[in-house]
Amino acid sequence: MGCGYGAQCCFVFISNTWQHGKQLLETGVIMLRLILFIISTLILYAILHLLIKDMPSIRKRVNRRVEPEELVQDPYCLTYIPKRLAIKKNVAGKECYFCNRNCLENYLKNGMREKG
Repeated sequence: MGCGYGAQCCFVFISNTWQHGKQLLETGVIMLRLILFIISTLILYAILHLLIKDMPSIRKRVNRRVEPEELVQDPYCLTYIPKRLAIKKNVAGKECYFCNRNCLENYLKNGMREKG
């Protein structure tokens, strides 16, 4: 009933089975390394996330140093605007700040007559 080769046939079968088992073992080792790499990466991420989360952000530090802006009132429409955005004009020896060109022109036309 055998293959007719006797011990040689048995040796080839065992050799093939052993090589197949070795390939499975190598594949298992590679999978185990991959799983360990993923787990260690997740642990490292969690640790870094906790450390960075507790650090004060740069934006918060920068915002604390900013002083409040000075507001000035437009003499024509009486609107308060930040001084850095206002249109500055010296009118009758007095420094005036305007929210836009229209208010400046209207003040020069109408405002001067009312006050004069």
